[in-house]
Amino acid sequence: MTVVCVAGATGWVGRAVAEGVLAAPDLELRSAVARTAAGRDLGAVWGGERNGVTVTADVADALDGVEVLVEFTSHHAAKGHALTALAGGVNVVIGTSGLTAADFDEIDSAARTAGVGAVAAGNF
Repeated sequence: MTVVCVAGATGWVGRAVAEGVLAAPDLELRSAVARTAAGRDLGAVWGGERNGVTVTADVADALDGVEVLVEFTSHHAAKGHALTALAGGVNVVIGTSGLTAADFDEIDSAARTAGVGAVAAGNF
């Protein structure tokens, strides 16, 4: 079972990603990141039943036990989120668009240094 955190889980695409993780038999959604919903249960934030996934405001607070961060916030936050995760040995999938080539070079270098993977697929 791969343990996942979705950053941007209350957004349009981030929610779809988080719902997909919840539905997958080989994935566990451990945490979610969304500043405006911090401290609440993700299912309740979506307007449904509680699902036991706590929303945090900060990526660093959401990575305990996480193996993969799916980053789907904004280009203003994405690089910082990715670098935080990589520094903690967490693999990263970036769905956010708007990062520069220099941003991707920095993320690539951090991933190589940490010995973990980073995949960038803007707006996948």
